Amino acid sequence: MDIIIKFIISMLIPIGPILAIPIFILICKGFKKEIDLQKEKKKFYKQLINSIIFVALLLPLAYFLGVMSTSASTEETVTRDYYKGFFFVEGFPLLVLILTLIKGRSIFLRKK
Repeated sequence: MDIIIKFIISMLIPIGPILAIPIFILICKGFKKEIDLQKEKKKFYKQLINSIIFVALLLPLAYFLGVMSTSASTEETVTRDYYKGFFFVEGFPLLVLILTLIKGRSIFLRKK
């Protein structure tokens, strides 16, 4: 049973960065100087929704990995091990979400 669980975890862990890298590239391509404000707002909303969906889809996996990492730890390091496992999966998607919000702030602060 342990071998099956380890195999499933080893297959699911690479999903986060593999899916997040294209989203990250799309967000970085969105920082342009000459823009049509209405089109940029629409793009921003699409990127924001995609980032939120991406974070939400990886939450169960991040929670599962965080809980599984606490099973072999001592009493003193349970919380730290949980957060290590959680942010191992969820760290990059959260970074993408933060960059999307920064981009949106720059769009909405521009003058027409």
